[in-house]
Amino acid sequence: MNVINLQTPSIEEQTVFVDVARDNITRFTEENLATYEVLRSKACYPEVFGYQSPQWGPNGTSWYADTGLVNIGLINFDDKYGGQKVRVTTNPKRDALELKIERAKFGLMHLGILLVRRPDGRYDFVEGRTRFGILLALGMTNIIAEIMHPTTAANVRIAGTKMNNLHAPAGPASFEDNRETILSLTEVGEDGEPAVIPKQKNTVSGRQKLVDDVNHWLGEMQASLTPSERDQIIEAVWDNVLQVKTVYSFKNGEAQERLEEILGPKRIAEDAAKGIIYLAYSDNIKNLHAAMIRHKLSNTTKEVRLVIYKGTLAMSDPEKCWKETVMNFKKEFDVWERDLSVIRFNNTNIDDSIYKVYAGIPQVVSLEKESISINELYIYQ
Repeated sequence: MNVINLQTPSIEEQTVFVDVARDNITRFTEENLATYEVLRSKACYPEVFGYQSPQWGPNGTSWYADTGLVNIGLINFDDKYGGQKVRVTTNPKRDALELKIERAKFGLMHLGILLVRRPDGRYDFVEGRTRFGILLALGMTNIIAEIMHPTTAANVRIAGTKMNNLHAPAGPASFEDNRETILSLTEVGEDGEPAVIPKQKNTVSGRQKLVDDVNHWLGEMQASLTPSERDQIIEAVWDNVLQVKTVYSFKNGEAQERLEEILGPKRIAEDAAKGIIYLAYSDNIKNLHAAMIRHKLSNTTKEVRLVIYKGTLAMSDPEKCWKETVMNFKKEFDVWERDLSVIRFNNTNIDDSIYKVYAGIPQVVSLEKESISINELYIYQ
């Protein structure tokens, strides 16, 4: 049974929560600001006000400048002044946040929107675009903001992504958000400031320096990523900085596309006429039998050649990773099948007349020095 609360908020509650959804409320007041400064605890946000705050202010001082009311007209929310977006994907919690603000009102105990003051007196976002958009749609003409000293666009991206990583209740930073921030750090800044992650030579030491730089800045931004996601970001940085393809990673059918690209349409057609087809499968040994069972053979198929790939290589040593997971896959799979046959099937002979673990997809360009061509399948013996 639903119960409707007909009680009116107390005077104290009315000072803490602003009913921004009401038509007659279009501005935060000085009283709202004073309440906010009493309720908002700076100690809860050391990355803004305390010991974790970056020293990007004048003469190496704290980046935080002051707190105040800022008219919406002074904020570069449409990016026409060059303000960079920290999010590249839609905030997954936007709808829930909007509903909460409309129903439960806007609480003055939470950290305000973070802005950075530009030299021209206008403001760019550091963090808080989602809340800003909701307030703007509700007709508010100003916001309560924490204002930061002017700094580089790269610093703004780093700080904004860090805030989104740390304060997930307002909508966590996505993998794409973290990746795009890191990629932006490899570019020269809009005002000519040097890239935060500088260019390197395509050497072992140069690639390792990029790995170290990416991991450093992901750490600075408090990014919560899986090892695979970190490796995908490192791969993207290698491609962007080195300006040459060094490794291949695959997702969502890309391995099958790469397999068919290597084979070429002529060979695919010729082998298909003989009843031979090629299927790309990841390097999970224990799941390969299940994949064989799920695959439905057509009446014309006589042989299925399974071609193995690694979805995302470990970028700390992609050559070693590919060798251990793809190059050695057939040997390890043969051991797995023999053990399975002995334990479960009375040492029955293994029949590979139809399903053959045939080859691996080369994924590391540098292995060409070991005669493993990136454009030819690595055929298992």
